[in-house]
Amino acid sequence: MLVAIGVWVVIEGFSYLALRASATQFEWAELAVRQSQIAHGDTTQEEAQETIHPYHGWAFNPQVSQGVFFDKRKIPVNAWGLVDDGPGVLKKQPGKLIVGISGGSVAWQMSVAGEIALKARLAEKLGRASHDIQLVRMAMSGFKQPQQLMTLSWLLTQGAEFDVVVNIDGFNEAVGSDENRRGRICMAYPTNWNARTQDIVDPREYSIAYELLRLRAERQQIAASALSWPWRWSPTYQFAWYVRDRQMHSRRVELGNLILSGHQELGGKSFANAGPAEDIKTDAQADDLAVQAWANSSKQMASLCRGANCRYLHVLQPNQYVPDSKVFSPKELSDYVGPELRHARLVQRLFPQFTNRGQELAQSGLRFRDLTPLFSDVPQTIYADVWCHYNVIGNRMLAEAVADEIVSALSDSGNP
Repeated sequence: MLVAIGVWVVIEGFSYLALRASATQFEWAELAVRQSQIAHGDTTQEEAQETIHPYHGWAFNPQVSQGVFFDKRKIPVNAWGLVDDGPGVLKKQPGKLIVGISGGSVAWQMSVAGEIALKARLAEKLGRASHDIQLVRMAMSGFKQPQQLMTLSWLLTQGAEFDVVVNIDGFNEAVGSDENRRGRICMAYPTNWNARTQDIVDPREYSIAYELLRLRAERQQIAASALSWPWRWSPTYQFAWYVRDRQMHSRRVELGNLILSGHQELGGKSFANAGPAEDIKTDAQADDLAVQAWANSSKQMASLCRGANCRYLHVLQPNQYVPDSKVFSPKELSDYVGPELRHARLVQRLFPQFTNRGQELAQSGLRFRDLTPLFSDVPQTIYADVWCHYNVIGNRMLAEAVADEIVSALSDSGNP
């Protein structure tokens, strides 16, 4: 009996050491958290934080998402699947100003890090209290047109009312459209739609899809078992779970890649994952499609706003790759500017076209503002990464510039 106990203790000890060696920054509590996430289907980096949305591509799943931390704040996911600490659907009230913020991550980050500056500037110029100004965050990281258009349309059908809708975009329309083109996905579809619709089964891929779903279910089950008493305190059992989970994860990635590959021998990508086929042979053709979708979507947003009796403002966002748009600080030059990157070349190619088309929209009566020169006279560091996001100073400056444009739009006696 003592020998058996001794052998068991030795095995558990070796298993514990193996577990510590295998799992990066191993902590027993973290292991339990990881297992709980898998068991409940809410591993934020792999499974269920995002969910397909029937109208605007995707949303966050409010049943499992923990929200987003940014600028020392945690912004929750509301009932509509948008990352917003407000209800998402508001009604106009006397003395209140409802401002919808639409776009991608740049717009969303500005609505958080620049919220105080935006409200303060509006309050100062409009002669009202900051707490009477309400933001509705319709922006989502990765959104590109026509996702902003579809999100606005969806909220309006649910009874949302706005005084002003501000759409801040440009970068995702250039880069996301190109990513789709290279992946042979319809350029106007949400970026990387094939990856986001991996669970939508192509009839030609039933066997692979079945194995993928079965694997996910099994992985969820063994994670739940690993949390049960007495196994949760056994290093041997937990090490066996860890090895098995890593194997299943690798197989899951392998199966996902098989589906994403398109199975050319079966006739190309699934329509559900790729949309209508496009015969694009040149960059000029691709540019025309991207600019057309961007401009047409903005026109439709303006039309929706006119029908809803609110103002619409379209802003072309600042970007470090727009030529002569900023004198870079040493920090920006070393860390936040990569002229050799593909997205830098795309911005240099497409943003001048956005500007020109935007001026045409403005001449037709749409409120369009090119804010790409916003940082041209700012020598200090503004950008926070190579993807055109801004630091606190940049978000505040953009917020104040947007506030000025909102004031101008509200004072315009012409069409909404």
